[in-house]
Amino acid sequence: MSGHARVARRLVRSVAVGVAPALCLVLVGAEACKIRAPRSGGGDGDYPCESAADCPQPETPCLVAQCNEGQCVHTYAPPGFLPAAEQQPGDCVAIFCDGGGNAIARSAPRDPPPDDGLPCTVEACEAGQPARSPAPAGQPCAVGPESNGVLDGLCNGHGSCGVCLPEAKRCEGQGVQTCDAEGKWGAAVPCAATTPVCRTDHCIGIAELAVGRHHGCLRLEDSTVWCWGDDAQGQLVSDASAGQAPDWGGRLKAAGFGLRHGCAQRLDGGLACWGSNNYGELGTGNFDGSDVPVDAGVKGVAELAVGAMHSCALASGNVLCWGLNERGQLGTGKPTADRTGAMSELSSGSAGAEKPTEAKDVKASGLALFGDATCLRGSRGLACWGAPSYYPDEPLSDPAETKLRDALARNAPSQVKGLAGVASVAAGAEFSCAVTGAGAALCWGANDVGQLGDGTTTDRHAPVAVAGLSGVQRIGLGDRHGCALVAGGKIYCWGAGENGELGDGQSQSSSTPVAVASLGRVRQLSVGADFACVRLEGSGAILCWGANDAGQLGNGSTDAAPTPVPLAF
Repeated sequence: MSGHARVARRLVRSVAVGVAPALCLVLVGAEACKIRAPRSGGGDGDYPCESAADCPQPETPCLVAQCNEGQCVHTYAPPGFLPAAEQQPGDCVAIFCDGGGNAIARSAPRDPPPDDGLPCTVEACEAGQPARSPAPAGQPCAVGPESNGVLDGLCNGHGSCGVCLPEAKRCEGQGVQTCDAEGKWGAAVPCAATTPVCRTDHCIGIAELAVGRHHGCLRLEDSTVWCWGDDAQGQLVSDASAGQAPDWGGRLKAAGFGLRHGCAQRLDGGLACWGSNNYGELGTGNFDGSDVPVDAGVKGVAELAVGAMHSCALASGNVLCWGLNERGQLGTGKPTADRTGAMSELSSGSAGAEKPTEAKDVKASGLALFGDATCLRGSRGLACWGAPSYYPDEPLSDPAETKLRDALARNAPSQVKGLAGVASVAAGAEFSCAVTGAGAALCWGANDVGQLGDGTTTDRHAPVAVAGLSGVQRIGLGDRHGCALVAGGKIYCWGAGENGELGDGQSQSSSTPVAVASLGRVRQLSVGADFACVRLEGSGAILCWGANDAGQLGNGSTDAAPTPVPLAF
């Protein structure tokens, strides 16, 4: 270690180091000090020399040893900073000579300590002292040697490189992970039953449940949409099955589903539809399908109902229908096989037909569509039109069924006799049901498997009461079965049961209602073609039962379930 280095380390602050005791002379135009050494330790002796190499080196780098006329002398170094070789690198100090033999240290911010090789530390000079501080949190870094220098990590703000920032959160499955102080993800904490879905970095609850013929969808509290089941025609909408948040998600509310398309009300009162558009069922005026919602050009939508290949809406006091019309399901008074893609306003030309003329006439549960049938509840009772039959890809083969369909078919709204005080209405494939204000359920139409719930298998052209039901709050109909939510939150089902549609643990049909097994208090009921789903009070859990060939139960399998099974998030 050189004397210069020792001085450099000692001179941390700007101080002057005095010249060693000597006799100062004038030498060749420069001031010099003759070295006097003690004789035998007693002093007053000189240092004879033949060259500067014989002279002792001064303790300060700002004096230079020389041999002058046989005597060692120290001369003052010229003013200026010492050469880099004479400085101590990385000590945040620069030494210079003042020309009078004094070495002075000054702070040198550009002389930081050497890099320690750690990606998340910063070397710098602080108050004239070498220091290492943590790099800013979030600065990219390489996690480890296996990264080959790829900046795939983040500095944690404490000097270490990790994969995340401390206290950051993210979804892992349906649970929330939190990043620890070292920048590592901790174990996921599962979402609670009341908020079962993890979105971005927190758990959220369910705002709405809706099922289609062979699929279902949930609208979450952040307005994103999740779907499951059959997606043959894009009815699940883009990215929804993966739980993504499409840019239209926050603008939709109540939705309905047909055979191959779906529609939903927008928050601003508009209408959006998606899926197949072979018959103009998207209401866009063309026949171009879409796997993302497109604007149907309707404003002021108060209620929406979706059939197999047609839809209707109560909008601005009018009833508008669009899509397939070969069985009169648009209610225009004339069926047609032509594809127009245009919307039609409901005809009021037939006897008993009712057409709302003011917004105040629109009722929240006024429309019901299923298959090719449509029903409208108004102040004068219930009017229905269309043909309650199976879908075009499932033609009727039984002459008796064909006769029944023809008997029930109407090209324009016709009053359903024997009904009064209708609170809500639902339509199945070949039958319909209504709920009265008194809580009774009445059904009419096909009854080959007991889907009217009256204890028989006799077809009915006029409404009959569903046996044993009271306090009915909501009713939902599938292809050949029905389910009702009654006071107290219980669910009863009747009709076809070969796929477990009745939820009673059996695979048999029943012409009278049976209680769905293993359910708590139900908040919401939604019925598909051959399955049903409910949302429970309190926990908010979603349970489904029935057929599952297209994954419509959403439990991760395709096995039918005769009792309710939870939705797998």
